Amino acid sequence: MGSGDLNLLKSWNPKLMKNRKKVWETEQDLITEQQKLNTRLKEIEKERELNELLNESSKDKPETLKNDLALKKSGLEWMYQDAKLSDEKEDYLLGKKKLDSSILNQPATPPVRAATTISASGAATSVSSQKKNLR
Repeated sequence: MGSGDLNLLKSWNPKLMKNRKKVWETEQDLITEQQKLNTRLKEIEKERELNELLNESSKDKPETLKNDLALKKSGLEWMYQDAKLSDEKEDYLLGKKKLDSSILNQPATPPVRAATTISASGAATSVSSQKKNLR
């Protein structure tokens, strides 16, 4: 009667297409993971070389320059750029410094745009005009 292969009915049979697909997918996942690992190792090696070069070049430099180099190599220098500039303003606001010409001659900060809201009718209005209407 039926001379079909009974192994094709078993879920563990390696000849089944679904099992071949699972094996192929896991192999592809391992390949991509290995590629990610290799790229990360290359990045780490580049960072290590950069750190060595910065350490060698900053041995005879003053402490403040060493701090700047450390910030640059960590990628955080953008966070501290405004802090150096705003020290004078902060001292004035805290009352530590008197009002002088350096603060008066500083350019004004650009005005902040008013946020717009959309009403139920679909017309966009600014927040400042809404406040004027409330008064």
